[in-house]
Amino acid sequence: MKRLRRIRRCDERGQAGIETIPFGILVFVAGVLLVVNVWSVIDARMTVDSAARDYLRAYTGAAHANDGRAAGATAAHETVAARGRGSEPLVITVPREVFGPCRPATVTVALEVAAVRIP
Repeated sequence: MKRLRRIRRCDERGQAGIETIPFGILVFVAGVLLVVNVWSVIDARMTVDSAARDYLRAYTGAAHANDGRAAGATAAHETVAARGRGSEPLVITVPREVFGPCRPATVTVALEVAAVRIP
C-alpha cells in the first residue's frame, strides 16, 4: 500500500497582500468613469444627429430661407431639450447654399460634452 506524501510549500507564491484590495477598487472606479464618459459622448452624438435631422426637416419645409433657418433652429433646440440636454449650449452652423426646392442643404450641429470629474 502506497502512502501519500504531504507536500508543504513554504513560499509566498499565489498570495495576494492587503494592498491589492485598494488597487482593485481604484481600477474598478477608473473603469466605471471611463464607461460613463464614453456613454456621454455616444449619447451626445445621437442627440446631435437627431437635432440636425429635425433642423433640416424644418428648414426644407419652409417657404423662405430666413423662415427655414428660424424654424430649423427652433426644431433643433426642441429636440435637444426633449433628450434632456436643454441647458447645454447648442452651436448650429446654418446652411449657406441657395435655398430652394430640390437643393442640397447641409447643417452642422455641435454640442459640448462635459467630462465626469472626480471630487
